[in-house]
Amino acid sequence: MGCWGIPDIHFDFDSSFIKPQFKPAIEKFKLLRKKLKDKQTQAPAPISIFAHADPEGGDAYNKALSGRRARAMFGLLTKNARVWNSLYSDAAGGDNWQTLHAVDKMRDALIDAGNASPPRAASQVIPLYMEFLAPELKLTATDFLAGLANADGKGDYQGCSEFNPVFLLSDQEEKEFKKHPTKSNLQTRNDFNAVNRRVLVFFFKPGTRIDHAKWPCPTWKQGSKGCVSRFWSDGDNRRNLRYPNARRELGKISKDLDTGEAVKAEPEETFACRFYYGISLDSPCEPGALKLWPLRIMIPGHPPTPLVKKRFVVIAGTEEDAPIFRGETGEDGKMFIPALDDKTTLILKLDAWDALYGKLETDKNFVPPPPVQEPEDADEFPDESRFLKYTLNGGMLVKLVTGGDQAVKDRLFNLGYGPNSLARWDLNPAAKPSDTTKAIKRFQHDHQLDESGTADDATLDKLEEEYGDESRHV
Repeated sequence: MGCWGIPDIHFDFDSSFIKPQFKPAIEKFKLLRKKLKDKQTQAPAPISIFAHADPEGGDAYNKALSGRRARAMFGLLTKNARVWNSLYSDAAGGDNWQTLHAVDKMRDALIDAGNASPPRAASQVIPLYMEFLAPELKLTATDFLAGLANADGKGDYQGCSEFNPVFLLSDQEEKEFKKHPTKSNLQTRNDFNAVNRRVLVFFFKPGTRIDHAKWPCPTWKQGSKGCVSRFWSDGDNRRNLRYPNARRELGKISKDLDTGEAVKAEPEETFACRFYYGISLDSPCEPGALKLWPLRIMIPGHPPTPLVKKRFVVIAGTEEDAPIFRGETGEDGKMFIPALDDKTTLILKLDAWDALYGKLETDKNFVPPPPVQEPEDADEFPDESRFLKYTLNGGMLVKLVTGGDQAVKDRLFNLGYGPNSLARWDLNPAAKPSDTTKAIKRFQHDHQLDESGTADDATLDKLEEEYGDESRHV
């Protein structure tokens, strides 16, 4: 639903300590949190925190450092001083709050804010500094995606090491910095890499809850093995490849630094982790990442009607630890599912029994629902056992620029247009108008477009808008 990004400038280099300059940024978080909550129930949009490091220092070191930054942000948002006390007491490599003189920095900020004599003990000054940075804010379990059900925050906050950079220097530049590691050169390289050192907070739809036991990301305590198991098959190449004389940036065309000519026709993909690639959902915080897969659920009829404000469960894959997303369809019957792989099998469970089979015995075609079974885990909806279950073949859509009629059909089908099975589209070539033409005309009618029945530019533009898909304009 949304995201909030905390750039590197709010942290000291090689440290998880959050600097006083962070204070104004929290107001955007408060506003976004207020905007995204459910307007009727006031339920919050739950969050999950992802911290990233730059490609310097090694995987293991950066897994620990990014995890500490995620913990620092979690501790601040929840006003959990014990988390910060632990970070202060337990140094990790260069991330040493004591040698950084964190207490002095916290006291100076408090003095500047009007506290004439703040305490000198870390355990006493930390709660005051937290309130200074984030006044009148204290998140609880209901504000997090996994509900703080795991003691180490699995599903709620995690460090991603250096696995998902958004920017990579050219090979020539990187070699030059390593060959001449002067203070000036190291600072320049660190400045370039600042965009990679970031903490992101993703907001999910109110009511969404995941089972932490099935969340694929390892906790801050665990190593990077769980991360690597979620890499694309070419994940290491995605995150490490350096062109001789061109920089790589997520979602952009790489160009030679001297000639300006493109070295690759396609936009760069620099994220190694396919799960994070999906979870970042093409957010404004991570431009160029994967788009959502919009899916509109329709109730059969003449005409079909959308399944509005109904609960759903999506199991994103067939693996035992496949991520689970819970939510509610919108006013237009839409849900949004992250496509984590080129091709994947999704299990969709819908609270649609009443809509399809009636709620009362007097309803036409009434069929009594099955009995409610005891939930297997605490994150399930109480009556989830009654949800109708469907198996979907999902994944990345063919680009509109190259996919032709099939790309248009796939998108229209996902939005509830045309026959209820793609295999049934246009079975009779002699039929006039064709199923595709009728589906296009209905889509055009619903969006106040010229009902030409052909996928003209205005129609393709509207499909792009529905999908957040700019593939025709790359």
